[in-house]
Amino acid sequence: MASPLLAQVSSLESARAALETNPSTPGDWQVAEVAARTIADTLRTRSDPVDHKTQLGESSLPRTIAGLFQIATTTAGEAGIPSSTAAKTAVYELLRVGANVCSDHNPNRQALLDAGVVASVLEMLDAYWRRISGTDSSRLPVDDLRLIKTCIGILLNASLGYEPIRSSLVSSKAPLTILQLSSTLYVPGGWVHGDVEEWKWRSGLSSWGWTAISNFKGDDSEDDGPTAATQNDGKQPPIFDAEALPFLVSALSAFIPKLPPQEPPTLDRSTCHDFVRSDLDVLNHVSTQLESLALDSQTVRCDLAGWDIMTTVVDFVEKSEPPKFWSSFSSPKERQNWENQVGFCKAAVIKAVVEVAGEKDSLAILWDDKATESPGGEFVKRMAGWIRDIKLDSEGAREDLIICATLSLGNLARDESHSTALLAPPHSLTPHLLPLLEPKVNLRVKHGCTGLLKHLAQAPQNKGLLGNAGTIEALAASGIWRRESDIAEIVQINAIGVAKHLSYLNATNALRLTTPIPNDPEGDSPLDLILDLAQRSDELTVQSEGTRVLVNVIKGLFALQQAGLNGLQSAIPDSAKKPVASQEEPQVDEEKRKEAIARLLTLDTTEALTEMLARSGRYPILLNEAIVALTLLSTQPPALPLVLQSLLNALPYRITESGQAVAPPSGTTNGQALSSRSSNPLDMIVAILRNPNKLFPLGLIANACTLLGSLGKDSSEDAERVKQATRPALEALIPKAMEVDGDEGKAGTGAKAKNIVDVAAKKTLEAWSAKP
Repeated sequence: MASPLLAQVSSLESARAALETNPSTPGDWQVAEVAARTIADTLRTRSDPVDHKTQLGESSLPRTIAGLFQIATTTAGEAGIPSSTAAKTAVYELLRVGANVCSDHNPNRQALLDAGVVASVLEMLDAYWRRISGTDSSRLPVDDLRLIKTCIGILLNASLGYEPIRSSLVSSKAPLTILQLSSTLYVPGGWVHGDVEEWKWRSGLSSWGWTAISNFKGDDSEDDGPTAATQNDGKQPPIFDAEALPFLVSALSAFIPKLPPQEPPTLDRSTCHDFVRSDLDVLNHVSTQLESLALDSQTVRCDLAGWDIMTTVVDFVEKSEPPKFWSSFSSPKERQNWENQVGFCKAAVIKAVVEVAGEKDSLAILWDDKATESPGGEFVKRMAGWIRDIKLDSEGAREDLIICATLSLGNLARDESHSTALLAPPHSLTPHLLPLLEPKVNLRVKHGCTGLLKHLAQAPQNKGLLGNAGTIEALAASGIWRRESDIAEIVQINAIGVAKHLSYLNATNALRLTTPIPNDPEGDSPLDLILDLAQRSDELTVQSEGTRVLVNVIKGLFALQQAGLNGLQSAIPDSAKKPVASQEEPQVDEEKRKEAIARLLTLDTTEALTEMLARSGRYPILLNEAIVALTLLSTQPPALPLVLQSLLNALPYRITESGQAVAPPSGTTNGQALSSRSSNPLDMIVAILRNPNKLFPLGLIANACTLLGSLGKDSSEDAERVKQATRPALEALIPKAMEVDGDEGKAGTGAKAKNIVDVAAKKTLEAWSAKP
């Protein structure tokens, strides 16, 4: 059945022809207006059995619409904007036709694209933005607001679920144009003392604008499957760049309290509620976009770091709330709901702030090296102030600010000078961080706190400060390493990292880790808790990092004596072969050091080290740490049989047969190293000595020889088994050491590199042959 609307198309064609000759004739524009309104109104009726859309799409309608748009926007007047009231009204009805004819109809969407309708509409929006950006947007007439809103509507309908138009509009920066118009023409709270009808149009324009932006971003796609553009990474690229930031951030300002506060509007309750919903919708869209852009775009992260923009963002996070005057037309329940929505938006913006702080290229922007009065500048001052000033035990304490500050400063503290400055005056954060570890504190707060402490603990100048302040004891008392906190694995890993860095070549902190916890029912030390956690965890990161704390404790305690250090390569620097003490830490008591070492001489200790040795074939650094620690322990006669026993015992099932591979600790990966795990720790030592395909550093091989030399001093049956298992590989090392390339293995070059393994292997065999 032929559509009766085709007659209206003919009327449009006639009007177009007449207007091409005389574009200023109001009567011809009225003919076009009436015909277009008839078509648009009919297309809104979904129950009509006639397939109007298909017939209209296949007719001359798309080309006629495009032609009329061109006539209306190129006549004498402002380029790109209809020049007369009659033309403007007709264009409005034509936009309705376009929006309705392409709704849920891909062939018609393509027809509008091919005819140039989509491009003409975008040109119209660009023209309006040029006008608004140079004038007062509050003086824009309602008929222009209506036209802009309907332009957005046709672009939304045309692109919804249709990738050819969506991608074309994105590449033409349509999302930015719509954002600019929407954020300028609808400012949250601007309706309070404005004309109600005008602001209803502004509100509707904003709503359609944000719906279109969400569609461009891919949030509301109707596609049945991924398009060619998204199959590779499954994610649409960002639709905005840094140019959008001022328009996004400006909406946040409306929720930052002003002085004096705004007076309540004189509107009815229902109207006020409608505008409040619009305000909150804008805030939700803006915060979501900021979070998404901070995650996806390095350029945005760097631009957002600038203080002129970041100051508004930080003010919003700290101060934002529903405007006070909203209480005049709301119930307590409604206001609580609005506060929750604002809180949700704060959380999204906080994520954006943390991402910006985590961008390495933002580091020099957020941390102002020229600031002397407050090191780090304004951003650092605000973050440190939140940590220092907020007391979690007070009513209404802002945990979200603590989380934002600790995570952000944790990212900035990756630089050693920054880390040192945060613990020095005027920031002096140490006494304000430790209360955040108390058992009653939320795990999300502990996550931020332990992450910050992990970076702070890496600076040599901070080890004594944090140790003397009781950081290790606070971590132990917090319960983080106990079984009830196993649900927060990332917090546990952070806390292990703090202990690892604090104990690295620091005897005082090593002692603290081995000292029994006061009133602990089992008499456990902090180190015991860490090793228990590593033992029960299925995650390789927890197992390895936990055992590395043990390694650092051993190295810290044994660094005060020469015994056992000779012959170890690249494991303990020369500076560690003497007492390691900063200005802040007291001299280590020799008796306490001996007591701490004695507490380490257990089968649990040696088994933890040999497990790490057996499971770390891919990670030479971990292999070396395990071997060095075992060598140092073996200098103590009570430990020698324990080390031998642990090397010969098969590993527990959970170590040799665990399922999924887990990412290793940072800085330990060697992609070429041995990929398999050994079921017997001694087998791994043999593999290191044989060094298949020259995978292992020469220093590691030499250290394995030194360990075997120490173990060979024992005359037990276990010692003989170790000798029998490793002798062929040791004997093969002596000629092989003369064949390796001089620059291999990172332990030296030329003759020195060859000599490391040769000398170590010979010394071990000679020690075995010597009579007791």
